[in-house]
Amino acid sequence: KFNTNEFEYNAVAVKSDYAQQIPFKVSAGTTVSLLADTLHKSVQLISMKMPADAKTLYGVNRDSVLKAMLLPSDNFIAEQLLLVCGNKISDTLNTEKTIQYVLKNYLADLPQKPRWVDGSGLSRMNLFSPYDMITVLNLISKEVNNQAKLFDMLPAGGKTGTLKSAYPKTDKPYVFGKTGSLTGVHNQSGYIVTKKGKTYVYSFMNNNFVNPTASVKSEMVKIVTYIHDNF
Repeated sequence: KFNTNEFEYNAVAVKSDYAQQIPFKVSAGTTVSLLADTLHKSVQLISMKMPADAKTLYGVNRDSVLKAMLLPSDNFIAEQLLLVCGNKISDTLNTEKTIQYVLKNYLADLPQKPRWVDGSGLSRMNLFSPYDMITVLNLISKEVNNQAKLFDMLPAGGKTGTLKSAYPKTDKPYVFGKTGSLTGVHNQSGYIVTKKGKTYVYSFMNNNFVNPTASVKSEMVKIVTYIHDNF
């Protein structure tokens, strides 16, 4: 349940190796107790203003975090990354401020003005057009400037992540991208590498359908495969 530590689970049997990471809310007091128990040292809460010369100690490197987010399409990581970005552009962990900063400084040239309200993409209030998605994918490709590195972080059709089962199993994938689904909505955007060695950017946005999502996925696979084989 939202904003509580009450969790519900489906009674359907799951595989023995199934694992899921579930965030939970903790109080400052609980955190202090857990740290003291783990570190075997006295831990206390303090109230003080952050020094101007305070430094951030980073843990996992950026690319590893992005890969952990992109391959399974982890909405929680996406939301938290957008939130902590606020700490770099201001003194507040604020999603709205971060979104406005990114739109102004990085995405000002989007061809069609989007509506962007969260980091996870779970809200139906988010409205980005396929044209915008293609523009963003081109910007990402230019920024990374390393196709192998970029494709390694993305789900690969028939091999990894959320596109693993969408395309025929292969050790040489030709489509790399991201999916997004809500009831009656299924999107897929990314890059296609053709047999001629060309790379195309694509974006599908399917909505208001009542057929099974599998049938929508199947039609997209047909189109992507045709482009791969013929261009």
